[in-house]
Amino acid sequence: KETGVFEIIQSDMNQNVTGGESSCENNVAVSNEVKETDDEISYRRLLEEVQRTFVHLDKGSRGRVFDPRSLVEASGCLKLEFDIWQQNDASEFAMKLLDKLEVPLKRWSPNHFKYLEHTFRLKQTKQKLCKECGLKTNREENLMNIDCQIRGKADIHEALSTMCEVEYMEGDNKVFCDNCKKNCDTVLRTAISALPDMLILSLKRFDLDYTTFETVKLNSRCAFEQSLSMKKYTLEGVEAMEKASAMSEDDNQNSDEMYVDPLSVLPDEDYEYRLAGVLVHHGVAQGGHYYSFIRDRTSNNEAQADKWFRFDDDEVSPFDPSQIELECFGGKVKKETKWPNGSVNTVETEQLANALMLFYEKVKPTKFDPSESENDTEMDDSEGMPNDQTMTTGFEVFEGDVKRSNSVHRSHAFLFDSEFQRFVRRMSDVGLSSDSYSVKNSVLSSPSESSIESYTSFPWHVPILELSISCFFDVLLHSSDKVILNDWSKILSSSLTSSVEGSSWFVHELARRTRTINDNWLRIFSSDCPEKVSRQAAMQVIASSMRGCLRQSKERAALKSWTQAWQQQLNFDDNFKQSPLPVSLEGEWQRLEDLSRIY
Repeated sequence: KETGVFEIIQSDMNQNVTGGESSCENNVAVSNEVKETDDEISYRRLLEEVQRTFVHLDKGSRGRVFDPRSLVEASGCLKLEFDIWQQNDASEFAMKLLDKLEVPLKRWSPNHFKYLEHTFRLKQTKQKLCKECGLKTNREENLMNIDCQIRGKADIHEALSTMCEVEYMEGDNKVFCDNCKKNCDTVLRTAISALPDMLILSLKRFDLDYTTFETVKLNSRCAFEQSLSMKKYTLEGVEAMEKASAMSEDDNQNSDEMYVDPLSVLPDEDYEYRLAGVLVHHGVAQGGHYYSFIRDRTSNNEAQADKWFRFDDDEVSPFDPSQIELECFGGKVKKETKWPNGSVNTVETEQLANALMLFYEKVKPTKFDPSESENDTEMDDSEGMPNDQTMTTGFEVFEGDVKRSNSVHRSHAFLFDSEFQRFVRRMSDVGLSSDSYSVKNSVLSSPSESSIESYTSFPWHVPILELSISCFFDVLLHSSDKVILNDWSKILSSSLTSSVEGSSWFVHELARRTRTINDNWLRIFSSDCPEKVSRQAAMQVIASSMRGCLRQSKERAALKSWTQAWQQQLNFDDNFKQSPLPVSLEGEWQRLEDLSRIY
């Protein structure tokens, strides 16, 4: 099984090696140089699966669906509230994912770590202002998102304003001032001191009900726009408004003049954001379904700038952005029911589908310079990172995996194509039908061959039968179109019943697949098959092949020999009587199941 995991390779591990002993010592030296804890290994594994996912999404053939199970398994290190195979809070998952990805990136790819930080990280400053001496004390905190409390909030601006509310600490709540050396009246406020290129707003829709002490989902309406200005929520904006307020109080004569927005001194392009995506949750706190609306940001064409798509599992469809209010804001919706007597009943219900996360992209992104790094992001060479390692990108490692997946997808698309299936069906009808016998007689002008027992005298019969059966079991039984199975099973059953050579080949093929593929291979089409139509069609073809096979004396003799050997094996070993009956021969009787003797 390919896991896609790549390890760090010593560039000169095969050099200066003269024998097996020195080679062993070299490998030990390599393993000692790369020191990672169990957590670091799991975080690197998670990074590799994220790389694999995005490489497949970027380079995968059109129409191919990516299976994310390996990414889900690697996400176990995030230690989410619930099991990884159960539904969790998407906001919690996103923040923990970004947090854990920083660990391997910071060690093995510092520039990519800085890019991740540059793209998503914002800085929140909690400021303490002494009202007696004017001392300002700032405490910065790095965040990847802004948690917006939406209970009782009509729109996203009210939620953001709550984060920036000013708190006055007076009376018994005075705060100690380092300059005054005593408790003083203090102003506490919070603002954003650094904005990211991609701003993530998490709407806190999952809350605790203090009456029942259960987690509930808030489906209340919370409006947001496709453009967002963060001016008044930043530290520069707060200080600009504070300065303007102080000047207006000191200079009363300006009260009659035209009002000037204090935020106008700040350039708009540095604080303007545009909506890039919305993550929607449909359901309740105990469960539901996630899907998203994403704006196409890959095209430079202005006409394509407002093109949106809905991503819902394996379905991607165009989306009209004018419907964002209806699909994402939440709130209550009225449903009218008209009765036959003409009366109308109106019921108001909560809309269970609403936005959970908002992604805003900066209109004017800041230029990323990997050479610029702050003290908290500088790499430490003492972390155990070897200096002589050959590094590789995720694309180089997973490119082969993507090509194989694309090849398999193209093969499946060809095999499940209706035109190809009609071709195989037409070929089966012509090559396996009873009319082909009379066709051969008329073409070869040999009516004396009317004593032929079966259609095996036709040179094309068995190859066409083999192709048809392979198509039936490997393709058609797994197809979503079950209507065609009945006709296929009829023509194959008729051919196998009348064709001694064809039925023998198929029974031997069943034995070969059971031995080489899986002991329970036959159960896939019988007891383990959930589709009744597929199960019945498969069993009808298998039963017909056995009937045709038993018409041969050598096959009946082989079955008799196997049955006697099975009975002898059962009587020889008493352990078989204490366990489920064996389905295969062992020991000296195993030669009767030798695949080389089947054909």
